Amino acid sequence: MSSDSADRTVRLVPIAATVLLLAAGPAESQISPLQQSRHVTAVTQFVHDGDGFAAVRLGAEESAVRTLFGPPASESSAGTERRLVYPLRGGVVLEVRVTGDRVAAIAVAAGEAAPLLSPPKTVRGIRLGAPIGQVIERYGAPAGDRYWYADEGIAFNTEASAATVQSILVFPRRTPPPN
Repeated sequence: MSSDSADRTVRLVPIAATVLLLAAGPAESQISPLQQSRHVTAVTQFVHDGDGFAAVRLGAEESAVRTLFGPPASESSAGTERRLVYPLRGGVVLEVRVTGDRVAAIAVAAGEAAPLLSPPKTVRGIRLGAPIGQVIERYGAPAGDRYWYADEGIAFNTEASAATVQSILVFPRRTPPPN
């Protein structure tokens, strides 16, 4: 190997390592012990229709979310909305949707891992993994083919083959469903 080639390799290795670290999301050391405990205990908190989940409230500043949970594991944008994704205990995923610098919506979803024995639930008792019949019993029949309850500020996404709740979305009351 020529010295020019070895020189380029030495310069590229730190860059490649940096890219890999950034792609992996925040390291545990970037999250304080208090923030780590919030990742663990959030799944025991209620989902409040039209208001929030755990300590995250609709309308809160993005900086407050980052203070509570630390840097997100991943972040993406779609139009004017940004999504901050936080893995919680038991494969549950918290997705905070931010518009401007304010929380516009909050989603809690079942991840790829086996479901928790006690996943997050709404104040009406609907948990991730609950049968969709339970949603209808406690929130009423859906308008159309979506389980979007605008007056309550909550929606449920289902796994079609199992007819169970896979995610819960909290948004401001009286928000119409997306097209």
